[in-house]
Formats: sequence, C-alpha cells, structure tokens
Amino acid sequence: MCFNCSNEKFDNNITTGAVDDNISTPVVIEESSEPTYIKTMDFSSSIDYVSEIESFDIDNGYLYFDYQYNIYRINLEDDNATAELIIEDDEAPVTLKVINNQLYYQTYWPAFSSIKQLDVNNIAGGTQVTPVIDTPRSLLIKNHTNLYYVSSPNGLSPINNFYQFNTSGTDNLVATDEFVIPKNGKVIDNFLYFSSENKVHRIDLNSPSQGSSIVYTAEDIEDAIGNEGYILGFDIHEDKIYYSQIGSTNLYSFDLNTPTESPKIIQSNNNNTTGYSQLIIYNDILYVKRLLDKQLEVFEI
Repeated sequence: MCFNCSNEKFDNNITTGAVDDNISTPVVIEESSEPTYIKTMDFSSSIDYVSEIESFDIDNGYLYFDYQYNIYRINLEDDNATAELIIEDDEAPVTLKVINNQLYYQTYWPAFSSIKQLDVNNIAGGTQVTPVIDTPRSLLIKNHTNLYYVSSPNGLSPINNFYQFNTSGTDNLVATDEFVIPKNGKVIDNFLYFSSENKVHRIDLNSPSQGSSIVYTAEDIEDAIGNEGYILGFDIHEDKIYYSQIGSTNLYSFDLNTPTESPKIIQSNNNNTTGYSQLIIYNDILYVKRLLDKQLEVFEI
C-alpha cells in the first residue's frame, strides 16, 4: 500500500518571511536526500511575550498561527514580513485551519462547544460562532474544502467522533474511534491520519466503520513527567512521515514503505535545550516549530 501524499505543487521558490540573519544554522545530520535547511523564521520582533504556538496552518501564501489569545499571519512571499495580528479572542485559540480564506478555530475551553469562523478578506466583519456536537477534543482537520472536527459525548468518554462541519445544517458523522485522544489530524489520499501518544493512526475514509489502524509507533522516550515520547507534530510526504517527540531535541523521518528500518534523525536543535513541536508540509516545504522558541525552521523537501 502506497502512503504517497497528494500535496498541491506550485512555485518551490516561494520565500518565507521574517528571517533573522543572526540565527545560527541548525546541525543537519543526514544526507541531501533528506530535507535541506533553508532559513529560520523568527517572530521575536513582533511578539514580545512568553507563550506557545498550539496550532498553525497555511493558505494562499500566508502562514497563520495562534499565540496566547491571538491569531496572527505572515506573508510567505515577503522576506521582510512580520507577524500581523488577525484577531484577538477572550479565550486562547488551540486549534485552527484556513480553507479558501476562511479561518476556523476553537478556543481552549471545550465547554463552549463551538467553532469560530472569520473571513480573512473581511476581518472587520468579525467572527461567526457555530455550535458543534458534544464536547470538542480541540482538533480541527481539513480535507480539501471540507472541515472536520472531533468531539466526544463528554470530557471523560473514550469515544471520539469525527464530524464534517456544516455551517448551515447538521454536521455529518465521518468516523468513530475509541480509547484514543487524537492529535495532529491530516487527510492524505482519502486516509485520515492522527497521532495518539507515540503512535500514528489512520482511518480509511472509504471504509470508516472499520476504525483506525496503527501505521507507525515512535520510540519510547520518557520525559520528566512520564510522557514516553508522545508525538508533538507530524506530517506525511511521498511515503515518509516527518515527526517530533516530547523528550527529544531531534526532528525525525521514517519511510513508511520500509517498516523494518529505523527512523532517521534529519536534524537536531543545535542548542540542545529544546526540541520541536508542530510541523506542516506545504508545497514541498517543511515548516517546523521550535518547541520553546518564537521560531519556525524551514526546509525544502
């Protein structure tokens, strides 16, 4: 079974904005067949408080990310771009997706049970708030022009339901999984992927009633509070999964077509004090968030 990703292709010479020339180049471990480091995007000049990016996404040449109570965007076609504030919220956004200039996000408190929507071409028009079913798991997933969210009957339930969001009608139940709190949702080649602890699962959207199967298990790396190498971020491109883990300062790749081989360390954070978290692949470009820094490292795949 081929796991090949069907990302859209366009100009690979796209620039990526907000570059700090004083940031040292990370240590690249593997050969040139792995991603090539391009630059580091730094948010320090436009964001001066301590927080953490929970989620980010790319749409129409802009990178959108949340930080504390705000959502920002950066023009990836402008090397001198800084983070532009899009919206401030009373509660902290924790998951976001952007589809055809429509920004969707959920905030920290799942009891609100809603998705907020903003037209990024009409920011002054404000947000639209749409109730969703049951208790959200704070995970939004996009499938082309469709948006999925994950909810459970209550906060303690082992059941996780994947719904297709519908602003004008009833949300459609896409799939159900049990005993899993999904993170990092992706839809690739009609498979829905997500991580749980140190495992990557997938659901065949052609046969969702079969539930999920495990396609990869990362090495156990126990941190100070016993998280055992939970996957912080991953994406899949041309039969390879790229991922980061709690308790590791490395960025990894693993060829899903050669399951007996060990993962490769394709890059290490050169200050050895922090690893990586969220990551996304867009247009053959890999964007990786430094876990405790206001920076994204950018690679060409």
